[in-house]
Amino acid sequence: MQCESPTITRLTMRSDFSTSCSSRQHGANLNTYGFNVDFIAERNPMLALELLKLWRQASALSMDDPQAHEEDYRVAEDGMRRLSDLK
Repeated sequence: MQCESPTITRLTMRSDFSTSCSSRQHGANLNTYGFNVDFIAERNPMLALELLKLWRQASALSMDDPQAHEEDYRVAEDGMRRLSDLK
């Protein structure tokens, strides 16, 4: 199943930062997180490898996959919100 008109949010990544994010709390259309893998790998290669493994898992998801149970989603959403507030 494809979205008829998917929502788009652009993410800007700086060469001197390890991460970047956009948040609905700050007016973005989507909650997104990006990683500057080159920057991270130069400083923590094992972390970069772990991020790439997680990226592989995430990229395998599609609109055809079943959605998580509402309770599981709410727990994850609360955790993401708390982590977002730390920055």
